[in-house]
Amino acid sequence: MKAQISASSLKRLIQATYKFAERAGTRPVYNYIRLEFSKEFSLVTAIATNGYEMSAEHATCGVDEDFTAYIKAAIPPAHKDSDAIIELRENTCYINIDGFIIGYQQPSGEFIDWKTVLHDNTKSPVNFRIGFNGNYLLTALQAAKASAGNIFRQPVILEFRDPLSPVLIKTNKDDVKMVLPVRLKSDDSD
Repeated sequence: MKAQISASSLKRLIQATYKFAERAGTRPVYNYIRLEFSKEFSLVTAIATNGYEMSAEHATCGVDEDFTAYIKAAIPPAHKDSDAIIELRENTCYINIDGFIIGYQQPSGEFIDWKTVLHDNTKSPVNFRIGFNGNYLLTALQAAKASAGNIFRQPVILEFRDPLSPVLIKTNKDDVKMVLPVRLKSDDSD
């Protein structure tokens, strides 16, 4: 079982998912990023979860047959135009980029049925959608973390009033961060 993907796409998949993987715990399979390869759609989906949050990212690839493999966040060094060959042999996933090879012994255990979980959480109708500049939202959340002493001991509260009102981010009753929404075009659908 083998797939080929641009090294930059693989790096993007890892960067978008690895922080969602479990760092330590009783479920070793959640310490990895799961890669699901689809021959029919020439697609790889990277999924990571720790049981409280989840990330799923997609990229195009060439693949000889459907398979699933688990990797960590480290990959071999790559040039800008390099391709990554990902191969599953026996119980090890190998990533080869420009002759540099890294291997990951495949973990045991059941991985969450992420498609069902995602479907169950998206099947009810959306009441309204709000768009935000991602950089502004991230800055506000980082500032909220600083307000909380750089560790969130209490929940961060996001208050939404309607699609055109700012989101208020609170770490306690007095400290507040605010981010204004951006207007969504009608074609900005799911």
